[in-house]
Amino acid sequence: MTQFAPGMILEGLLVVLLLLTFGYCVVLNRRLSRLRESQTELRAIIGDLTSATATAELAIRGLRATTDDAEARLSDKLHKAQLLARELTVLADDRVTQTVASAPAPTPTQSPAKPARSPEQAPLQVSEKAPVASTQRVSRPGAPNVENAEQWRRHALSRLKRAS
Repeated sequence: MTQFAPGMILEGLLVVLLLLTFGYCVVLNRRLSRLRESQTELRAIIGDLTSATATAELAIRGLRATTDDAEARLSDKLHKAQLLARELTVLADDRVTQTVASAPAPTPTQSPAKPARSPEQAPLQVSEKAPVASTQRVSRPGAPNVENAEQWRRHALSRLKRAS
């Protein structure tokens, strides 16, 4: 019996080690299958992320095109508004000039009537002097020398059309 005992112990030890190896292989196989499932999910997530990135890039290009278009239109409208403001300034100056030129000069015996006003309104009044009547017409550079408001309006419109 002593002859078989060391061989049997050795074979028993070998069987135990094989069973442990088999158990470890089963656990390892489960972990590898979970890793493969995760890899499939990860590929799906990466695909979704790639398509979302492409969509975002297209949206950004669209926004850039829209802002460039809006900027160009706004710049054009701003330019037209500045031209219109210049024309209106010239028109207003011409109107004031015509009004001053056609106003009768105050006689030395008459003093200009001062309007009754409250102390709150006093800072709003720019000048208390009567406008000086002028028979000479003031002309601005680039402004036509016209007497009729309708001619002036046509001239201003034609300049605006040329500027557009």
